[in-house]
Amino acid sequence: LGVIQVLVESPRMCHEHRAAGSKLKELCSNHCYSPQPCVAAQAIQILTEILCYCYQENLETDGADDVIAALETLILLLTFSNERHPLQLKIALKCAVRLCEAKQEYCEVFVELLGTRLDNIDSEYTIVICEALGAIGGLKPETLLPLVDTILNLLIALLDVASPTQLQTHTKTMLCTLIFQTLSGYKWNEYTFNTVLNVVDNNNLWANYCIARAAVRYGHHKIAHHIFEGLTEQVSSEHFHFWLVCLKEMSKAEAQLYSEESETLVTRLDTAII
Repeated sequence: LGVIQVLVESPRMCHEHRAAGSKLKELCSNHCYSPQPCVAAQAIQILTEILCYCYQENLETDGADDVIAALETLILLLTFSNERHPLQLKIALKCAVRLCEAKQEYCEVFVELLGTRLDNIDSEYTIVICEALGAIGGLKPETLLPLVDTILNLLIALLDVASPTQLQTHTKTMLCTLIFQTLSGYKWNEYTFNTVLNVVDNNNLWANYCIARAAVRYGHHKIAHHIFEGLTEQVSSEHFHFWLVCLKEMSKAEAQLYSEESETLVTRLDTAII
């Protein structure tokens, strides 16, 4: 299967084995529910490549539902199992993202599935699931909206940890990034805003910088300004200080432009420039 997986990266190989009666597809179908996760992951990866090729070339597909079902089963198995298979989970999540890229109708399917596995603040799987959700959200951001409450609940659970581990700190950064991505272009409510502020207050400085950087990336300049303002006096060199001051001032100006407190654009521009 490892050799075949490399071969199906060729469009010609996918084209020749796209039909339902293909021996290659039959072989993979027989192994996609293998009790060995590495075998199942490779079989599903091959079927995913063929299916994505068909979608990209607007060819008739066969057995798409079977591939989706096998992939969902593998993801659930790997995230529920006491045994750790991080490589196989990454392969499975990559397949999910590939399918969403090829056919965006699958975005809702996989977001709903992965959202059910965002339930553990101590799991290393939470981070890779967040990465997959972020990739899917980049294709169709509105699909992540139903997960906002779940993400906020996880952040609140992490706030109760007095001395968070490095994994938990990274998890907070990833969850905040998902919030920023999901709410890009939306108006924040006070509960969400305060939750993120509380996360920042109970976090290390580098993680806060990463959170602020993500906030800027997705246009949430008010929260970015708040974070950068708290970092400017927490660095060891004048160079870093003025770099953070610059980021703080730019975020403040952008926040003023987006502000709803001023009635006219001219007023907001004046405030931002000052």
